[in-house]
Amino acid sequence: MPFAYVTHTIALIQTLTDSDETMDDFDEKVARFFTIIKFMILGPMYLLMSIPLNSFVFFYNLYTQEPERNDQDVNLVTKENIEML
Repeated sequence: MPFAYVTHTIALIQTLTDSDETMDDFDEKVARFFTIIKFMILGPMYLLMSIPLNSFVFFYNLYTQEPERNDQDVNLVTKENIEML
């Protein structure tokens, strides 16, 4: 998590320093600067919340069964289907 936060923050700061033609106006750079500040403040909280949430979703999906489906609904690529073409 810390590596993702630091590398993304660096990438955001580089968008300000690049001479990119998409941000010609000073107002656009100021808006991007405030967005970067918001990420620097709120980013660690979102990244910390994502760890238990992703763990919960992983274990939920790990221990639940796949819903039953009909074999007719599945379009499988088989040798017979390929030979028909």
